[in-house]
Amino acid sequence: MNQKYTLERVIKVWDNEFGCHIYVGPDADGLGCAEIRYVDENNNISDRIAIPSEMMLKVAEAIIELYGVRRNAIEVSTSTA
Repeated sequence: MNQKYTLERVIKVWDNEFGCHIYVGPDADGLGCAEIRYVDENNNISDRIAIPSEMMLKVAEAIIELYGVRRNAIEVSTSTA
């Protein structure tokens, strides 16, 4: 069945001082990948990376490991959303 409408969930991390943001969500090409975009203060996409969702989870894990964030703190905050 063809759906007329779809929902898309994205997260934007805003820099409140400069007005730029990081977009995290599905890729713009519809390939089933996850995408991270850097959007400048004029709403122009200046950098973009689209990678398979499984790899994005590994990237997230690497960031958590590098910056010393406790894994259980992240699990608690995402489970209450």
